[in-house]
Amino acid sequence: MNCTCQSTNCTKITGEDGAVICSCPVIITDVRCPTGCTLVTLPDGNAECDCTDIKPLIEEVIYESINIADPTHFEDVSWTIAFSIATGTWMSFYGYYPNYYINHNTYFQTGRNNAYDTAELGLWSHLLTNKSYQVFYGKKQVFTIEYPIKEEYGTKKLKGVKLWTEAKRYANEYDFAVTPKLTFNKSMIYNNVGCSGDLNLVVQDGNLANVNKFPKTNANNTQDIMITNKDNFQFTYDYIFNRVKYNTANIPSILQDKNQINKYPNPAIIRFTGINPLKKMEGDWFLNRLSYDKDSRFSMTLKFVLNESQEA
Repeated sequence: MNCTCQSTNCTKITGEDGAVICSCPVIITDVRCPTGCTLVTLPDGNAECDCTDIKPLIEEVIYESINIADPTHFEDVSWTIAFSIATGTWMSFYGYYPNYYINHNTYFQTGRNNAYDTAELGLWSHLLTNKSYQVFYGKKQVFTIEYPIKEEYGTKKLKGVKLWTEAKRYANEYDFAVTPKLTFNKSMIYNNVGCSGDLNLVVQDGNLANVNKFPKTNANNTQDIMITNKDNFQFTYDYIFNRVKYNTANIPSILQDKNQINKYPNPAIIRFTGINPLKKMEGDWFLNRLSYDKDSRFSMTLKFVLNESQEA
């Protein structure tokens, strides 16, 4: 059967079953998209509606728990100082920083509510025993004492230092034994223009062959020097020199923490090598910073000092 489409715009299509259909395109000129959509004309002449669903922005605040003692977020510049009611004076700084105190008749307690090291948290008791010193929150602290060496009416050279110290170890509440060969093991002598650097004080033993091993300069910019003890009471050391390599570049020889409590030699200009000739410490005053950081079983006492000097 010969079928003819009515319009010349139509196309005759014969299906597989032999049926004939006419495909006639219709041009629609009035195309409307829903509200919020945009009419887009395609390259082949057709059109489509581009509809974008817009939703309001939802802001989500995420809170992160931060430990106030975390050094990545906060800098700890805390300090603790002790006051003596008996003398009416401030006695010493301490290297532990409690959040609160609890007073008792013969001892006291402190507590830590926040600490970067969680082992420090909780309630701690102090002065319960005389067999342990310099230990706070399970950590041994350095015992440091600083005293002035003042020269009257002129500049002098510091020749040596003599210390009378006493190291007690208690057996019970009252009885103790004194260890005669134990004293402070570190010293730093300085003033505004000079510094001895960090000196490790090694007590001379009975073996004279060990004398030739000193002084010994270490990789950490410290020096081991010998300290003698002839009568079990007096300790003497005299290998003390100005280790400031140069002092004309406006670089401080002493560095301090932000509370001006802890002090350190400036490694930028303090050297135990490359200085020739060695010169004694000079000035009209000096400060000697003694430290003990070894066995916590001993109570270390500085009784008195004597300093040897000569005219500069």
